[in-house]
Amino acid sequence: MQKLRRTTNKPLALLVTLLLACGLHACQEPIPTHQLQALPEHRLCATDTLFFIAPLSDSTQTYQISFTARTDRSVPASLWSLEITAEAPSGPSYREVIQLPCDVDRVTDYLSQCRENNEAPTLRLESGPAGNDWTWQYRRNIQPNENGTWKIALRLLEPTPLEGIHCFGIICTPENHEQ
Repeated sequence: MQKLRRTTNKPLALLVTLLLACGLHACQEPIPTHQLQALPEHRLCATDTLFFIAPLSDSTQTYQISFTARTDRSVPASLWSLEITAEAPSGPSYREVIQLPCDVDRVTDYLSQCRENNEAPTLRLESGPAGNDWTWQYRRNIQPNENGTWKIALRLLEPTPLEGIHCFGIICTPENHEQ
């Protein structure tokens, strides 16, 4: 009786295993959606409206939405007033006004206090040669009453244009995902 010889292609088996593992990981852990809009003249005016989409595809999931911007290091300290309009996939809209602090000294103090008190900050500031990168947490634990693609519009309420802003964006993250 002749013995059957088993042959394996180890590189192929390793590749298939790796692809399956990556595919399963990708299905289990959704990644955040980052959207940035460049401002070619490095200016945001009250006549500008920035449009973004928030893919809130699972109405049983909670999400976090943050805003982000890159500014010149020389941007004067201020509080930015923005009107946010969120439009549900079926059409109804919700509006509110928010204020985003853009003051390096105060934000640095705030971040130091958060570290001292072991608290999670609601904003982040990273300074580098290209400028200041800001991230402001807008809302946590958002559970959409309707799943699908939400449209987000942002409009500056300041009469004077904000100078030195290179880009502005939105980050939509499922709550169980680490940034």
